[in-house]
Amino acid sequence: MKPFIALLSVLFILAPSAKAQDANRRTHDISFGLLTQADEEERGYYSGVAREMALVLAPLHLGPARTTGHSGFEYTVRFSSHNIHQERPYWSRVLNLKGGATDVPDTMGTTNIEVRKGLPFGFEIGTSLSWLGESETIALGGRLKLALAEGYQHKGVPDLALHAGVNRMLGSTDLDLTTLAGGATMSYQISAFGRMRFIPFVGYDFLLFQAGTHLLINPEYDPDIDQEGVHYIVNFDSLNLDRQDNQWHRARYGLRVETVVGALTLQHDLPILEENRVQPDVGTVPDQNALSLGLSAHF
Repeated sequence: MKPFIALLSVLFILAPSAKAQDANRRTHDISFGLLTQADEEERGYYSGVAREMALVLAPLHLGPARTTGHSGFEYTVRFSSHNIHQERPYWSRVLNLKGGATDVPDTMGTTNIEVRKGLPFGFEIGTSLSWLGESETIALGGRLKLALAEGYQHKGVPDLALHAGVNRMLGSTDLDLTTLAGGATMSYQISAFGRMRFIPFVGYDFLLFQAGTHLLINPEYDPDIDQEGVHYIVNFDSLNLDRQDNQWHRARYGLRVETVVGALTLQHDLPILEENRVQPDVGTVPDQNALSLGLSAHF
């Protein structure tokens, strides 16, 4: 319990004060307050933001296939950089940017802490807390792993595991987001220098997300027309995400270096199988990559 509390402390120390940017909103907090027309263009803006944020906050399965073992614990701090499409017009409409479109960042950073516990019969469970840098947005998550093959390197057999995870976005008043991921990982452990292990790994994830917002837009309201005495708030449209736009495929590869008490993991996540899907008004689907560095302690 004490190591977990220590990791929580690290996360909040790394997070700057909520008063640093704005009394109510910070740079990377999402707000749809400027989307007022509910036309096709603004609905495209909403869909684009929801899709890109889903990839930023989706469960990210860091590391190789091997579990911690039925009596093992592992505590991990992960730092990730996610590229976004800064040139697309919707970002300057939903972020709190003093310089407008010229201040849109090309990356968003997340800090994640995770605790994993091994169980009998090759199972492993975990829980995580992620923070989106320069925002008040966090994501709570859970994960489950099942090792299909583990510990047979002496016979030339790689480790293989299936896994699933879910993340729930919190802290945003305008965007409601839940992301799920399921996939598989294959890795191979190479011992070196007596007490070190080098573990290259590859994996695949299928991502599914559900986005929504409490924001309702009245397409019949025109602020340039005198509405005195007219009760115009009678017909509201909600911003919705098309069902065909909420599924993604992602591959990953990386290297984990282990010692007796800790590990360092480098990982690259990249989208696949998306080249033929094009979204109206916002260009091609997000081709967002994630680069991650993980520092782990295991017991």
